[in-house]
Amino acid sequence: MKHRERIRTGCWVIGLLLSALLLLGETMSVYAGQSQAATREESVGEVWQAETAGILQKGDFLEADTRIQAFAAGDTVENEKLEQAMAAALDRGERSVEVLEFRIPISEEGFFSRFVNNHPQYFYLSGCRYWISGNYISRIEFDFTVEEEAKRTQMIEEYEGNIHQILSNVQSSWSDLEKVLYINDYLASNCEYDTGLQKFTAYDAVVGQSAVCQGYSLAFQDLMNRLGIDCELVSSVSINHAWNLVKVGKSWYHVDVTWNDATPDRYGRVRHIFLLKSTSWFEAPTVESARSHKASDYVYSGSASSSAAKEKQFDNCFWNKVESAFGYYNGSWYANEGGTLKRYYGSNSGLKEEETLAVLEDVWNVWGSSDRYWTNNYGGCVVLGNKLYYATPTNIQSLDLSVSGAASVAAFTPPKSELAAGYLYGFTVTPEGKLLYGIGESPNQAAARHTAKLHTHEFGAWTVVSEPSCTEGGERQQSCTSCGFIKSESTAAAGHTPDGEATCFEPQVCAVCGKELSEKERHRNTKTKTVAATFLKEGRTTITCEDCGEVVEQKVIPKVACKKNQVYTVGNYKYKIVSAKTDGTGTVNFSGLAKNVKKVKIGNTVTILGVSFRVVRVGNKALKNKTSVTSVTIGKNVAAIGKEAFSGAKNLKTITINSTKLTKVEEKAFSKIHAKASIKVPASKLSSYKKLLKGKGQAKTVTITKQ
Repeated sequence: MKHRERIRTGCWVIGLLLSALLLLGETMSVYAGQSQAATREESVGEVWQAETAGILQKGDFLEADTRIQAFAAGDTVENEKLEQAMAAALDRGERSVEVLEFRIPISEEGFFSRFVNNHPQYFYLSGCRYWISGNYISRIEFDFTVEEEAKRTQMIEEYEGNIHQILSNVQSSWSDLEKVLYINDYLASNCEYDTGLQKFTAYDAVVGQSAVCQGYSLAFQDLMNRLGIDCELVSSVSINHAWNLVKVGKSWYHVDVTWNDATPDRYGRVRHIFLLKSTSWFEAPTVESARSHKASDYVYSGSASSSAAKEKQFDNCFWNKVESAFGYYNGSWYANEGGTLKRYYGSNSGLKEEETLAVLEDVWNVWGSSDRYWTNNYGGCVVLGNKLYYATPTNIQSLDLSVSGAASVAAFTPPKSELAAGYLYGFTVTPEGKLLYGIGESPNQAAARHTAKLHTHEFGAWTVVSEPSCTEGGERQQSCTSCGFIKSESTAAAGHTPDGEATCFEPQVCAVCGKELSEKERHRNTKTKTVAATFLKEGRTTITCEDCGEVVEQKVIPKVACKKNQVYTVGNYKYKIVSAKTDGTGTVNFSGLAKNVKKVKIGNTVTILGVSFRVVRVGNKALKNKTSVTSVTIGKNVAAIGKEAFSGAKNLKTITINSTKLTKVEEKAFSKIHAKASIKVPASKLSSYKKLLKGKGQAKTVTITKQ
């Protein structure tokens, strides 16, 4: 067993002793045999850093851990309840979950790795700590790779939104085989292999669309889980690889989406030679695969084994030659099978050919040669709505699947400047109708990537597929009136409709489904009344039960200390304390606006937290660049106007000064106000104020007149 860090939360003396022992060397911190278990059993109230070996989303591979296997093979019902409790806590955004009721022995702590691998939607888990009670784990505290809750929530929403979008295209009529085929093709089409070898999670594959084998297999696992299809993860350290085992019908099969996403990764290129294969096929290289999964160290995430995948029904399936995603329209599947466009009917026994649509006779010449060509067909196949698109070396063609026997028509031709650099090698069409295509000289090289608009959807009205219930979301769809493409969208659960509220005597129930929403509990339904503290008086918060009228709690709020330079907002204006006296002789500066207003009225006094203060100054830059202001009235106690107080208020046209105490106006106080502004002053101060206001930045056309 690997060494784990021990975190002491009890007696500080014992904690110091343990720290001293740890300093003696690594070997001193590793317990052994029965003495380790005895030490743990005595350590009630401690917390242990859990082992997290074998977690794929951390870049590891599955471990053949007998402790995990033993716990997994135990009470299945209890295991499921434990995982449900952990999942429910994470879904609620909680950092811990109580698990003592499940009686998990400390020796079985490796089950956390199994939980993370089987629940790839918790891609943000990095590890956990276990709280210990006796010889059992009592609480699990989760560690996250993204500690910032807002960022983590955003990532979860992105992931869940993309997962829903993928699954919204799954038809209820599809067999499990068809669902597996669709998910394989979607991931191989929309995810690129991470050559930097740093992206391991399902989030990387689904949202970032770049991952290594762990990310591909975890994304496939999560999608299978949500589709209700039995699926496991498989890995091998010796071949440095991970993939999946999936159950279709009564048989298990291997699926390796990573190796189906072949290189060079041309747009739309999806292979199927590693789809639904037996173990014997996987372990032996063939002419078609040229790659082998042969290894003796397969490890499975569940109870399956290599012998479970013995069915060879699809080992030599026709789709081994299909190198484009299968497209679905109106009950049928479509693909390019070695240069022939075909229609198929799907079931759990496979895809049955129904019709040949067209034989593609175009060849891709070796670039620069007229008599040499590549033997493969690179036409591809993409279905969007009722249109099937395929490529020739120089353009994109389309077939209307809603019209029997329809001839193909040119849908898009790249510019000559692009075709001068090569032929079309790979293309795909996004659900929004955007064309992505590559042009290059050879199919064995990465093609230059280009984009174009191929089709613009014109959607009709929404059609309700299923109504939401109190706890489950619904679904609605709308179709493109041009191509028939169907866009699905989930609708949120309606939520419970409370029938009243819980009281001291009755529980709260849902008026729709009758579910008890909250237990009856004394003083559950309370109201809070707060009387705010002022500069002169204490405040008070009183919590009263609305059901029985009893005062549940009272809290005293201390008086607010009045401090110089503290800024307060009163109505639309801001004021800064100059003199902090609370006997009515205190003073403040008008310092700005709390929100934009047109007419500003600076009063003689202002009441802040129960105390009246004289407004004696307009502060520096108080209304600077406030273009919403058209007029200002200045109160009778203002003795000074600060630097750039009204500067840049270009719509300020009327200034009325009621104060006869004005003795100081600082530089640029009125610069860049309205060129035709009028400053009105008391008649007795007209002469002196003209001198005082002269040269304060205003235009010469600004007039100063008596009121």
